[in-house]
Amino acid sequence: MWIRQQDRDQIQPLLKKLQEQVEILQACMEAADQAEQTILDAARERALHIGCECITDIGNLIIDACIMRDPSSFTDIITVLCEERVFDEKLGKAILPIVAYRKSLAHDYLQLECGTTRTFASEAVRTFPECAEQISRFIQLEHPQ
Repeated sequence: MWIRQQDRDQIQPLLKKLQEQVEILQACMEAADQAEQTILDAARERALHIGCECITDIGNLIIDACIMRDPSSFTDIITVLCEERVFDEKLGKAILPIVAYRKSLAHDYLQLECGTTRTFASEAVRTFPECAEQISRFIQLEHPQ
């Protein structure tokens, strides 16, 4: 059970992409121009969705590399990462509903409510960086090169 350099090489660009999504979400939250609200809402939805994809893709890479229990769903990826102490319990509880919302972003987009997406985006701005930090710590400390 270890993270190989090949796995790290796949995870690093995903962490960078995750950070880009956080920056987009922050910019959407700070923008005040109501005339551009439709564009901002679309950008927020896409950034939130891509951020969730980054986290679950990274999670799958770690799960495969460390031969952890196979997850049964996107939210189960987070559960496995918590069970294996990649994420602490507090972060697991914070990120789980955001990743669960991924299903709505991907499949139920006709029923999305902008207010709900804004709430999840606001939480993601606080939570995604902590995910990246705990993933990086797990890769470096638990499985040194």
